[in-house]
Amino acid sequence: MDPVAVQGVPLELRGPMRDLRWLPFHRSGGDPTRAILLDSSAGTGKSVGTGATLVRWCLDYPGSRFLVARQTLRSLRESWQTTFEEQVLPAYGLSPGRGSKMHRQSYKIGASEIVLGGLDDPQKHYSTEWNAVLLVEGTQISEDTFERFFRALRWPKGAPFHTMVVECNPESPFHWLHQKFIAQPQPGFLRRQATYKDNPAYWDLEANDWTERGLEFSENLKAGTSGTLYRRLFLGEWCMVEGQVFDCWEPDKYVVSGECERRNDGYWWVVPDAGDPVRLNWLAAGQDWGYTSPGVVSVWGFDDWGRAWLVEEVYRTKQDDGWWTDTIAELHDKWGFWRCVTDPENAAGIAMVNRRLRAADGRPLLTTADKKTTQAGRTKYAMVMHAHTEMSNGRLMFLAGARRHERDEFLKSKPACTVEEFPSYMWAPPRESRRYEMVGGEGPALDVPIKVNDHGIDAMLYLLWAVYQKDLSPPTATVFEPRRPEHVLTRDPEYLRLMRAREG
Repeated sequence: MDPVAVQGVPLELRGPMRDLRWLPFHRSGGDPTRAILLDSSAGTGKSVGTGATLVRWCLDYPGSRFLVARQTLRSLRESWQTTFEEQVLPAYGLSPGRGSKMHRQSYKIGASEIVLGGLDDPQKHYSTEWNAVLLVEGTQISEDTFERFFRALRWPKGAPFHTMVVECNPESPFHWLHQKFIAQPQPGFLRRQATYKDNPAYWDLEANDWTERGLEFSENLKAGTSGTLYRRLFLGEWCMVEGQVFDCWEPDKYVVSGECERRNDGYWWVVPDAGDPVRLNWLAAGQDWGYTSPGVVSVWGFDDWGRAWLVEEVYRTKQDDGWWTDTIAELHDKWGFWRCVTDPENAAGIAMVNRRLRAADGRPLLTTADKKTTQAGRTKYAMVMHAHTEMSNGRLMFLAGARRHERDEFLKSKPACTVEEFPSYMWAPPRESRRYEMVGGEGPALDVPIKVNDHGIDAMLYLLWAVYQKDLSPPTATVFEPRRPEHVLTRDPEYLRLMRAREG
């Protein structure tokens, strides 16, 4: 405990705020600490804790340089800087220096320096050199900005460590911070979570109860927040916002561990680790084209109870039409699916596939999804609600490990398979809100999902809608073997239609 006081409250550092001073020296599995995430609910004293830690580092290691940054310099001045000047510096008998707070850019503490910066123009900070960089409210900062700061951790004097520190309140579990530090922590990435009990101004350890100030704060927070905001700011949970499209999604219920095998009767069977085998009467595929954004091909089987099973999918970026043609051919050879329903926007890619592949009845393997009114939202809404109904009734099942290849290296913290998309698949906010354009909303103001990270779901929607409209089911329940008969493409009306669309 530091023997100083601020406004009658001891500047006592508890829990993660106390440990932060020594965390750069922590080694986990032999890896040095490269980055530290300090996340918590509101009112845990993160600003005081990080500010006090920087002061201690400045005094312990003369000649050090530390950068404190937030998305904008103005927001940093109104939050962290105010706490630092009014609470932390006086507690250590230090003065912020001459001049106005709004014009102050740095603090000299002994032979060390703390510099303030805004990320409105982050390029000017990347070429500078620091012992540590503190990012305030890290959920507002992009993953690219965070990663670029690692090259700035190279100041050769002062502190014997070079570390990134990020402090924030929780956000979505699909936020890149949650993925990097919590869901799939990288070597040298540490996470420490604080609670309101770590703030001596709000919690009395001896009485094991709120202080007078803490009680007022907690009651105001509980009365003024609800739902997701309450869970994030009061409970400190990383959770999704309201508006999830597939609010019935339960991974434990719809994702099944097991294998899919072909038996002597010619049918594919899903063999769960727990439960009876399920025969798939016929198979079809859905596809969503992509290059920078992921492209997806998903193979689905349909059983006697009307359930659709996702048995395999390919989820890749940076692949051209030729690669996707080869991939569809390999999947068709393996599974012998009846049709593949695809996004109609890539006429050239569709023509390339259909030149090479034919369905069991000799017609083109790829058929296009109905998107004539999708942009207006009507068909898309119907597609989504049909899939929602199917899932609610237990008729959408997903085989664990359906993506049989390695995770795409370019997706990093983004969804890399269909089941990872469901928690973040949200309804678009009202058109008049600023967030509507930020998230890429399309169509009418409401009842249209946000067009972000939805590639596997789109492939699923195209297929399920075609099945529902009875445009896809094979004429009988017999097993269809894949074959590629010779075909005169110039006489194929489907091929001619695609070529006219391509030329037009």
